[in-house]
Amino acid sequence: MSSNRSSRVNNVLKNLVLGGAARILSLLFPFITRTVFVRLLGEEYLGVGGLFSSILTLLNLSELGLSSAVVYTMYKPLSEKNDQEVASLLNFYKGIYTKIMLFILGMGLLILPFLGQIVNTELPLAEIRIYYILYLANSAASYLYVWKSSLIQADQKQYIVTGASTLFTMITQIMQILILLLKRDYTLYLVAALVCTLLHNFYISWRADRMYPHIAVVTPETLPVEKQRSIFGDVKAMFAYKLGGVFLNSTDNFYINSLINVKMVGRYNNYIALSTSLTAITSYVYQSIIHSVGDFNVEHSEQEKKIILELREFKKGLPDFLEDFFVYLNTSVSAKTRLGYARDIKIFFTYLANEEGGFPTDITKFTIEDMKKVDAKILNRYADYLSYYLRSIETKDEKNVTVETLNHDRGISRKLSALRKMFKFYYQQEELEANPTELINNPKIHEKNIVRLEPDEVAKLLDTIESGAGLTDRQLKYHKYTALRDTALITTLLGTGMRVSECVGIDMQHIDFENGFFAVKRKGGKEQYIYFGEEVEEILQKYLAVRHEIDALPGHEDALFLSMQKKRIGVRSVEKLVKKYASLITSIKKITPHKLRSTYGTQLYQESGDIYLVADVLGHTDVNTTKKHYADMAEDNRKRATKYVKLRRA
Repeated sequence: MSSNRSSRVNNVLKNLVLGGAARILSLLFPFITRTVFVRLLGEEYLGVGGLFSSILTLLNLSELGLSSAVVYTMYKPLSEKNDQEVASLLNFYKGIYTKIMLFILGMGLLILPFLGQIVNTELPLAEIRIYYILYLANSAASYLYVWKSSLIQADQKQYIVTGASTLFTMITQIMQILILLLKRDYTLYLVAALVCTLLHNFYISWRADRMYPHIAVVTPETLPVEKQRSIFGDVKAMFAYKLGGVFLNSTDNFYINSLINVKMVGRYNNYIALSTSLTAITSYVYQSIIHSVGDFNVEHSEQEKKIILELREFKKGLPDFLEDFFVYLNTSVSAKTRLGYARDIKIFFTYLANEEGGFPTDITKFTIEDMKKVDAKILNRYADYLSYYLRSIETKDEKNVTVETLNHDRGISRKLSALRKMFKFYYQQEELEANPTELINNPKIHEKNIVRLEPDEVAKLLDTIESGAGLTDRQLKYHKYTALRDTALITTLLGTGMRVSECVGIDMQHIDFENGFFAVKRKGGKEQYIYFGEEVEEILQKYLAVRHEIDALPGHEDALFLSMQKKRIGVRSVEKLVKKYASLITSIKKITPHKLRSTYGTQLYQESGDIYLVADVLGHTDVNTTKKHYADMAEDNRKRATKYVKLRRA
């Protein structure tokens, strides 16, 4: 599983703060070096360096776009800890970068005989050729082990790469300053740059091997042709973007050299250095964030992304001041929960606008000042209003219709809970002087008995799913295609107690058969291993043999459980299939996926008697939640205790 939300934020901050400090140092030293260089060697040598850099930038067009594609393609396998795919990608990129390095060396050497016609200078041609060869060697050496640097960046550790680059840049420039002061030798100046480039790349390679020893020992495989085509497609897209940048920023030196002389190139580069430094700072901020954005994209399923986009659109119809509240919620609750809060809070603002006096009639116009008018009396009237009200909804054909809404105790309590959280936040932020929700009571919740399947009903349910007994002829036509999937899915729910939302979110890469667990993201974004037994493993192995033969639609290739449309199966679909099969074995109990979870929890508690174990396995953050659900079972245990103690023996 990929890094959770807090670690992603931490990586961004490290990239920005630590790397930012390093970036400032790396920008400061070149100005010092450039000042010493111009005073001791002059602008003509500086112009030669600028011209050669432009030539080699054009040769580096062969790489443009690859580095970004490299990092992008490694986000997902790193997130899923797919060491085999990461090793295969690194081996693939190693081959490409080696070819690029050889191409640059070859093309660069072909230019060597024509330097006399290219460089407009009075410096000896023999010296010019030596300088050019050293520039060429340094450019080619920069590709050595660069694929390992991309691995670290894809893992959101840009600050490590930046720190190493800054360190070796400083070492290089200190050496170059000393060479200029002591020897005034441009050849030694360039040799120092080449040596430090090699040392820098060797260090990055060593650091990557230390950070990812589990990847270094994996034997790489040849990438599928489809994967290679996808990578080259990304490279083409990036190439078109960066090609314009090269011609915009790297051709000036050619024109100045040909129309005037190389000395003027050096003078021009003095001025351009300042704008380049400013651009580097803004580019660095972007690079510090972009790898965590990439990690975010692969960590969030398509369903989560859809919810996040829906939430953003929904918030446009809410007061602006609520934005701080939803930003606060980002770190503690899932996108689905935030969307639920947004809907519940909108009902409250709609009530204030339509039913209470003294508030704006347009809910987007509400401010924090309006919240100061809300007291316990208003909240109690709102709680009463929630039991029955009319609301307007938009149908698929964009028509507004009025519907009746009834809320029982649980529904009212949930909607008030959203308000409690909102008022508590603004009270703690000292934007409200009081929290009126502390003065009202929640409706009394009448606890329901736990609905669950008995052991014989569980066995009967699984047998029914496998055989299809009792299904209609129409249902049997589909059953022959879905029987194995349905059996695997229901067995997973019954054998692990996981939530249905967690189950449908499982990817094939999230299963570890060797250690017997799923790696899932639980309610609230918490990552956890959920272990399974032999029965679950056996049916999953059978199902996966069939699942691997199915070509899922794009974006759903990794999903464990697929619908008939070859997309990741949804929560609603699972609810329907559970209802379909359960209705065949019991007409009294209303069985849902959550009831299968209760069935697992009940059996686990009966076998272990450990309420804390049940709470941990079910993913309850508060054991009191578990105690509340299984209190009747604890009562049964206490009643049974009376049978074990006899005061008078017969």
